Amino acid sequence: ARKALVDDGDLEKLAAAETKIADLEAAKAVSDQINALPSNLALNDKQAVEAARAAYNALTDARKALVDDGDLEKLAAAEAKIADLEAAKAVSDQINALPENLTLDDKTTVEAARAAYNALSDNQKNLVAPATLNKLTDAEDKLVVAQAMSEVSAKTGSDVTYNGGPLQLINTPTTDLPNGYTMKYAFGTDATTAPEADQFTSEVPTGENAGTYYVWYKAAGDGDHADSTPECKTVSIAKAKLTVTAKNQTVNYGSPAAQGKYTVKGLVDGDTVDVQLYTKIATNEVKATVKASANYKVKVVSGILTIKGAPIAKAQPSGSNMLVSYTKVQKADGYDIFAGYCGSGSYPLAKTIKGNSVTATKLTKIGGKAIDTKKNVFLYVVAYKMVNGKKVTLVRSASLHIAGANTKYTNAKSVKVAKTSLTLKKGKTTTLKPTMTLVSSRKKLISCTDKFRYASCNKNIAKVDASGKITAVGKGTVNLYVYATNGVKTKVVVTVK
Repeated sequence: ARKALVDDGDLEKLAAAETKIADLEAAKAVSDQINALPSNLALNDKQAVEAARAAYNALTDARKALVDDGDLEKLAAAEAKIADLEAAKAVSDQINALPENLTLDDKTTVEAARAAYNALSDNQKNLVAPATLNKLTDAEDKLVVAQAMSEVSAKTGSDVTYNGGPLQLINTPTTDLPNGYTMKYAFGTDATTAPEADQFTSEVPTGENAGTYYVWYKAAGDGDHADSTPECKTVSIAKAKLTVTAKNQTVNYGSPAAQGKYTVKGLVDGDTVDVQLYTKIATNEVKATVKASANYKVKVVSGILTIKGAPIAKAQPSGSNMLVSYTKVQKADGYDIFAGYCGSGSYPLAKTIKGNSVTATKLTKIGGKAIDTKKNVFLYVVAYKMVNGKKVTLVRSASLHIAGANTKYTNAKSVKVAKTSLTLKKGKTTTLKPTMTLVSSRKKLISCTDKFRYASCNKNIAKVDASGKITAVGKGTVNLYVYATNGVKTKVVVTVK
C-alpha cells in the first residue's frame, strides 16, 4: 500500500540510477582490465590483450561511452604492439631458419629473408634482435663470399702457355668481397690437401715453367669473420711449340750433313736450343736431334737429302742398246737417266722411268737418236721425288763411263776383293787391293776415269781414299764399295771397334 504512494517519476529516477551504476561498474571492469596490461608487452601477453578487446566489444554502446578515451588508446597501442611483435617474430624466425653452411643455392632464401625484413615498419625492425639481424647480414656476406669463390677459375689456352715469363694461373673474382674478408692464395702439393693457413697470401699466384700447379684459394676473414673453406684449381702451363726445320741439303755420298742449316720457330727470347743435323740415307732425309728445355714440345721437320755420287747404278752395252740397272731408292717417285757420249759435254735426259717398282731398263736412244755403238757413253741416274709438282733430286748416281759395243775398249764384268769384311780398331788403316774381270779379254778397259773408284756410305765410321786406303774413324759398321767405270761393284763391310 505504501509503495503505491511513491511517485512513478521517483521510481523511474531510481531505476535510471541503478542502470547507470551497472554501466559504470561494467565500464570500470573493462578499464581495469585494460590498465592491468603490462607496460612492456611481450607476445605471451597477446591473450590478455585479446581478452581486453573482447570485454570492451561485449559492452553496450552506453557502457563503451563510459570507457575513458585514454584507456581505449592504451588498448589500441597494446594491439599494435602485439602485431609488431608478431611481424618481427615471423621475420626473425625466417632469418634464424637460414642454414649455417650457406651455398649459392640458398641465395633465394636469403634474399627472401632480407625482403621480409625490409618490409617491416621501423617499429617492427626495432623489435628484431641485433643478433638476429647480424645473422642475416652474415648470411648475405657468406653469399657474396660464395659468389666470389665461384668466380675463381683456372686460366687456359694461350694464357697459360710457356713464354719465358711469369704467367697468372687463375682468373680472380670480379665480385668485391664484403668488409672483413680478403681473397688469399697458396700453392699446394696436390688437389686434396690444403696448405697451412700461414702459407696463404694476397698475392695472385703465377708460374713460369711448363707443368701442373695446384692453386688453393679462400676468402680469409678478419677477427670478426671466419675463413671460407679453401678450394683448389689445378692449372697446367702448356709447353710451347718449338719447330725445328732442317733445310734441304746436297751432300756427297757418305758425307755427313752440314751443321747449322736449319730454322727454329717458337723459341722464346733468352732460351737456347741445341740442334744436331744428321742424314738418313735410307729415306733421303736430313733429320735433327734437338735438345731443348722441358718447357717445349719439339717438332722436327726433316729436310730433303740429295746424295751425289752414290754407287747405285751400273750399265753394259747390249747390241745397239744400253742395259741400265740401279738400286731402288726409298721415297723415290721415279728415275731419270741422263746420257751422252764421252767428251761431248752434253748429257741430256735420255729416259724417265716413273714409279718405284722397276730397277732396270733398256736405253735405246741418246739425244733422240739410236745409240752410236762406236762411241763410248757417259751416263748417270737420278732418283727423284715430286714436291709441289716439281722433281726434287734424292740421289744422283756416280758418273758411269761405258765402252761402246763396237769400240776398241771393253767394260768391267766383275770386281772382287780378297776379304768382303774387315775389322779395324779406331785410327787404324788398311788398303784394299781389288781385282777386275773384263767383259772381253781382247780389249782394253775404257780409261775415261780411274780403274777403281771407292765410296764409303758413312765417313764418320770409315773413310776410303782414291787409292783404296781405309781409315777407321769411329765405332760402328759401314759398307764400303769398290766400283768400276761402268758401275759394276763389290761391297766390303768394315767394323770399327
